[in-house]
Amino acid sequence: MEFKAAASRTGVLRLFGTIENRVVVYGNDAIFRREDDATKVAQRAGWERRPHLQSGNLAFRVVRWKGTGSIKDALTDI
Repeated sequence: MEFKAAASRTGVLRLFGTIENRVVVYGNDAIFRREDDATKVAQRAGWERRPHLQSGNLAFRVVRWKGTGSIKDALTDI
């Protein structure tokens, strides 16, 4: 997994990365394109399902990291 820092419009640095184009990490949210990936992660300890994000015909599934440690470490075994 590759993570980078990027400046948002508000000037706050955010951590984001992708895993085989299946997930984007934004802050403490993991944003998935596929429902089965989101469901698999949401069933793990420390994760919480969030409302979908809708953009035109595309829906993105959001799972929030609420556990201890970094979200980066929590996603390494996906």
